[in-house]
Amino acid sequence: MLEHSGPAGGTPSTATAPAAPPLRLAELRFADLYLSADPAIPPLLSHLRRAGGGRGPERGSERAGHLSRLPETVGPDLAQLAARLDALADHEAEFGLVHDGVAYRCARIGAPRASRAEGGAQGWVIRQISADRWELGDLGLPDWLQAELLRLGPRGGLLLVVGPFASGKTTTASACLRDWVATHGGIGVTLEDPPERQIAGFHDAGAIYQIPIAAGQIAEAVRLSRRWAYRYALIGEVRSHEIAAETLQLALSGAMVVTTIHGLGPIEGLMAFARFAAAPDEPRGPNDRIAASVVGVLHQVLLRDRIEVRYLSFVGRNAAAMRTKIVNAQFHLLGDDLEHQTRLRELGRVAESF
Repeated sequence: MLEHSGPAGGTPSTATAPAAPPLRLAELRFADLYLSADPAIPPLLSHLRRAGGGRGPERGSERAGHLSRLPETVGPDLAQLAARLDALADHEAEFGLVHDGVAYRCARIGAPRASRAEGGAQGWVIRQISADRWELGDLGLPDWLQAELLRLGPRGGLLLVVGPFASGKTTTASACLRDWVATHGGIGVTLEDPPERQIAGFHDAGAIYQIPIAAGQIAEAVRLSRRWAYRYALIGEVRSHEIAAETLQLALSGAMVVTTIHGLGPIEGLMAFARFAAAPDEPRGPNDRIAASVVGVLHQVLLRDRIEVRYLSFVGRNAAAMRTKIVNAQFHLLGDDLEHQTRLRELGRVAESF
């Protein structure tokens, strides 16, 4: 209650402070929203920031696992979204949807192909898909790395963007594709489940087509897309042998391909890709093809006020020796090359590190 004076000579009166207007999810910016079927667990947000903030990718926290409670005034809007999820709980484990004009990627927390009665829907994790059109200059990357990533466009080959969950990997990959098309010209496509950054359209010197792909169909879509005669491609996160194998074949065909994968560092990400790409009937693995196609591996982590990156280049003076290490499955020896390149950049001798 707020107390204030009435008219002159009158008595004091009271007025109730107006209740805060309800918020909508569309007014918030965050990485993931966690909804639990357990009423004792409140809705939680990771990497929350309010809409209207400055440019730049969503920032994380230097404290791992940092979460925020969803503001209570979002309750009515959240109830509408939860009702839509509840209707789909027994049908799809992962899908995209648009709510109040904002796109989300929704993944059910629970056992595969299990109904709610069998404990198959213990909750949901909902990834917010930003409509912002990121460019490399918006990401906080070092100038030398922006320039190097841009130069990769006309080469052809494979660029891996590696990092932990919610580290901005897709944002970086999308910015690369957008800037390649805008700077060098040509056609770019994205094959994702679903598209996470809206970059479709005309970009100065070329165009990007974003193709939403149903879960489990990315590998087939990559294979069929080879007839489209594009110059650049963004392939959704590598999560299976089929996706890795088709992505590798595409990179060997001459297109410039960027994709994302989880990993603790550049070398770990490269090793993870090799494991996915290997077929059971391929005793020597896909290492010769990876060595022939990879042009760079970028590892990134988002901290509170900056993006921390490590970059392993395969286009410099030591590239032939580095590729031989991949062919021989000596991935651990690439640590010396990563350390050498990093040291040169710290000394300001950037040109020598490629």
